[in-house]
Amino acid sequence: MRSPWSMLQVVPLASLCAALSTSVCVAQSIQTTGGITYLTLTGTFDAGAHIEVESVSRSGTNLTVVYRIEPGMILCIDCWHVETNAVVLGALEPGWYSLCLSWEFGQWGDQPTCGCLARFEVPEDSGPTLTITAGTTADERVVRVAGVPAALYVLEESTDLLHWTGVCTNQGGPFEYRWPVSPGSTCFIRANIRSGRTGALL
Repeated sequence: MRSPWSMLQVVPLASLCAALSTSVCVAQSIQTTGGITYLTLTGTFDAGAHIEVESVSRSGTNLTVVYRIEPGMILCIDCWHVETNAVVLGALEPGWYSLCLSWEFGQWGDQPTCGCLARFEVPEDSGPTLTITAGTTADERVVRVAGVPAALYVLEESTDLLHWTGVCTNQGGPFEYRWPVSPGSTCFIRANIRSGRTGALL
C-alpha cells in the first residue's frame, strides 16, 4: 500500500525573501489520516512574520490553496519564529488529486501566484477519525481522535443529533479524551475539525 504521505517540493522564493527581509521558504506536505486530508505548511520567519491561509477551493479533483505571507512589523535582531499551519482539505474520496499552492505578497496586494503544482494520492483506507472504547469505569468511554499537529479539534456531544455541545477542544492530534457518560443513556459524539496554526519564538 502506498504511504499516505506525499512530500512536496520546498519552494525557495528568493525575490520574496529579499522583499520581506526574511526567509520565507516554506516546506509543504500532504497527509491523509482518519479519513481527513491535510496540507501542512511549515516555515521559519523573523519576528512577527507569519502565514495567513486565505482560501481553500476545489473543482473536481483539482484543489487550490491560497495563502498570504505577512511581513514582520517587529524590529528584532536574531528573533525567529517557527510556524506550522495545518490546512484541512477535507474528507476526499480515494484517488489522485492535483494541488495548486498560491501565495500573496502580504501588504503589497499582488495577485496570487501559483508557485507549486503537485499531485497526491488519497489512500483507500486511512482509518477512522474517531474510535471509542470502554473506560476504566462504567460511566466513562475513551475517545481516540486521529489527526495531525496544529489542526484544531473540537469534540461535540448530542442526545438527539440536532443540538450539539462542545465538550473538549484540542490543538493537534492524535489525542484521546475520557468521555463521561451516564450508564443506560444514549449519547452521540463527533469531531469538528478546523485548520489551525502553532508556532514559537526561538
